[in-house]
Amino acid sequence: MCVGTDSLTSNWQLDILEELRTIARYQSYVPFDDLLRWATLNGAEALQLDHRLGSLEVGKQPGLLLLRDLEGQRPDHFHIGARTQVQRLV
Repeated sequence: MCVGTDSLTSNWQLDILEELRTIARYQSYVPFDDLLRWATLNGAEALQLDHRLGSLEVGKQPGLLLLRDLEGQRPDHFHIGARTQVQRLV
């Protein structure tokens, strides 16, 4: 499973965070770490770019994003909420 956007002809915006927010809202049983994998490594694997992107490993050059205002008190209870924002770091 991977998360992505195809084009503005079938979506209102090209925003992966909004896609994750929608999944989290309507399929709340999906764990946060699964959502992150769907939006990162699984997408890179689907595009056959996982040798360069999708995870933090020596020799790869992925982008790095910061998720702000996650809901939950501990990493094992984090989830994406209405106030969650993304900031590109690299």
